[in-house]
Amino acid sequence: IKDFQKLVGGNPVILVGNKADLLPKDYSENRVRAWLKAEAALLGMNVSSVVLASSSSGVGIPEVMSKAVTLANANITKGPKDIYVVGATNVGKSTFINKLIDKRFIQTRGQFETAALSNRAKRYITGEVTTSILPGTTLEPVAFPLVPAKEGTLYDTPGIVNTSGLTYKLTMQELKAVTPRSHVRPVTYRLKAGQSVLIGALARVDMVSGEPFFFTCFVSEYVDIHVMKTAKLDGTLPTPKRSDIPQGETTEEHQSDKSLEISEVNSKTKSVVQGLEFYRTHIGTLLKPPSTFERFQELGLADANVYRYSINGRGWKESCEDIVLPGLGWVALTGGSSAEVCVSMAGNVSPHLREPLMPFDAWTN
Repeated sequence: IKDFQKLVGGNPVILVGNKADLLPKDYSENRVRAWLKAEAALLGMNVSSVVLASSSSGVGIPEVMSKAVTLANANITKGPKDIYVVGATNVGKSTFINKLIDKRFIQTRGQFETAALSNRAKRYITGEVTTSILPGTTLEPVAFPLVPAKEGTLYDTPGIVNTSGLTYKLTMQELKAVTPRSHVRPVTYRLKAGQSVLIGALARVDMVSGEPFFFTCFVSEYVDIHVMKTAKLDGTLPTPKRSDIPQGETTEEHQSDKSLEISEVNSKTKSVVQGLEFYRTHIGTLLKPPSTFERFQELGLADANVYRYSINGRGWKESCEDIVLPGLGWVALTGGSSAEVCVSMAGNVSPHLREPLMPFDAWTN
């Protein structure tokens, strides 16, 4: 949420990494916390602490509320401050509120009068809030007295829509597919120059040049992964020349050069037809989501921006980079030399690089 700091002002923030139970079983809590804190710092957020939690299992919830109540009551003379649950859509806020009810951190029916509350508030209070994989389930702020009531009030707020992410562009069926339902199990492939890995028909990573690398994919078990020769897809996703686009960029000032190259490649009609035919034949069977060729065309992977990165390996025992695919997952790269990779995502979502979150999984999975 790029404007989050403007939203919260100077108020202290407890950053909750929800759905931590979906991360691979052997993840490092310290590494994930450090990454979350670093990402928050880039956005200028005043983070008091970082807590990894699971709203479905309840792990971490008592720690979150203990820290929140302590902060809310830091200035005794002025009384407790209100606590606000704020976050992007589809991060599990409704499940979080339900768990607070279940654990009796907020008051339930019988402890205070519900007649004046909205129907949605009553559903929360009676433990009947509807949780949905679709964003925008909560439409208005809802107030809940904490237990005990003198501790203050907690507000659940509507989810903030992130239009730059992939999930905003997916159907309900596709959202279910990209959302893990248990621990993510990473899968590693060895790619050499001239090979590509397709992550469903939602993302594509090309090994353009260099010695072989391990590509470790961290995605939902319901997303198909397929490795194939790049040549079979040349017509659907052209590889940019180094002189055309600076590393990792597809800015407007370079679009004319890129468009020229795309036009040149697309003039090779046979290659274009061959690449599209692969998707037409295999989407819904070998590749999914999406489940139809029509949806593939709507999401526009074939016409998406191409991002090129230079990768410098750190050896075979440790990943050197994560390619983050927002809303889908990430791919960790492990190798002993240097390489050039190209990345593209459906919906023209922008991938990016980061320090590896799980740098040793190429060998442990």
